[in-house]
Amino acid sequence: MENAVKSRPWNRQTMSMNVYESLDETHRAIVLHLERLKLLAQLLPTAPSNETVRGQVREVIDFFTGASREHHYDEEKFVFPPLLAGTDATVHKVIERLREDHAWIELQWLDIQAQLETSAEGASAKDGQDLIAAIDDFALLMHDHMALEESTLHSVHSAD
Repeated sequence: MENAVKSRPWNRQTMSMNVYESLDETHRAIVLHLERLKLLAQLLPTAPSNETVRGQVREVIDFFTGASREHHYDEEKFVFPPLLAGTDATVHKVIERLREDHAWIELQWLDIQAQLETSAEGASAKDGQDLIAAIDDFALLMHDHMALEESTLHSVHSAD
């Protein structure tokens, strides 16, 4: 757990760091990993025993179970509470939506992760088209979530 905290771009000890730049940095990493995930989903049905592909699948799993999940945890713990302490009802509604998104993102990821882990162990994915569709839905949710987050959090931050 100590390593997980150290890997975060910001935490309680480093709150003086520009949080919004850190969020943007993580969002850029998420976009890159989503593209990589889509590519790997295309490759898995034809290359389940390819060690390079399996290694890349493990790296993507590590990112979404590590840095991406920690990013959402940090938002819940450090970014949202001060915004909810304000009186802006619109911001409150957006944060409620972002929190709901976090739950849906986690549920969708757990389904994808299970399929990817099977493939990373060398077994062929049960249905490559189902995995591709699940990843497409996940990517759409993530992109919509990040756009809402960036537009709202940046506008609130700019108003400060």
